[in-house]
This record gives sequence, C-alpha cells and structure tokens, in this order.
Amino acid sequence: MPLARDVVADLTTNSLDMIPAYLRQAAFWGMNKLNNLSKFMVPYNTIITNVPGPVGMNKKYFAGAEIMNIYPLVPIANGTAITHGITGIYNLINLGVLADRAVIGDMDFYIQCMEESTQEFRDQVKKLKPENKKTKAAPKKP
Repeated sequence: MPLARDVVADLTTNSLDMIPAYLRQAAFWGMNKLNNLSKFMVPYNTIITNVPGPVGMNKKYFAGAEIMNIYPLVPIANGTAITHGITGIYNLINLGVLADRAVIGDMDFYIQCMEESTQEFRDQVKKLKPENKKTKAAPKKP
C-alpha cells in the first residue's frame, strides 16, 4: 500500500502534466517575481519571540555532555530585517539575535546598544524598589 505522501506527489505530478509547458513556465516565473516582491511588501521587519527552554534547575545533558547554556536563533524570512529569540536555562536568560547585513551593518554596535538599554532598565528598576528597611524589634518587656 503506498504512503499518503507518495499518492499526493503522484497527483501533483499528474495534475501538472495536464497544464501546457508554456503555462507552467509562466506560472513559476510569476511566483518567483511575487517571491522577490515579498521582500518589499511585508507588514513587519522585526520578530521578537520567546523560545521555551528546558524546565527545572536539574542539570541537563546532550549526547553525554552537560548543557551549560543555550542560545535561540530565529531564522530570518524574506523581508525580515532582524529577529530576536529569548530563552532560558537554569537561572539564565539568553537573547539570540540574527540580522540582515544589508539592514544592520554593525551588529556589534547593535548588541552594545542592547546591553546599554538593558542596564538603563535595571537602573530604573532599582530606583523603583523600596529600600530594604530593617524592622525594629519590639522592646523587650521586663
């Protein structure tokens, strides 16, 4: 008994045989042109997503080696300038960034800006936290 994918492949091939070659060529040419146009017509140019990491604080292993850290990589699609993936393992959070060289020429500068803005955010959070005031012990009664 043939597998479903084989049946679908046969149907696709057979249906394409019914279309004249010049029409198939024109259709594929048009699809290629639309694919090239999609680089300029996407409604977004940045992707930011979380990538769930392994759960728990127990040591994790891959092929017998302890996993020390993981970094997510979100692929760049047509028309996307930059992608950010955030994931965590143990008590660490990691950011993986991929960018189109034509859009982000100096990736080191971009990462430096990310680090500086993260530090600014941490400083602002510290300002908002109430100071840890020691509670005075109640006076002892004689």
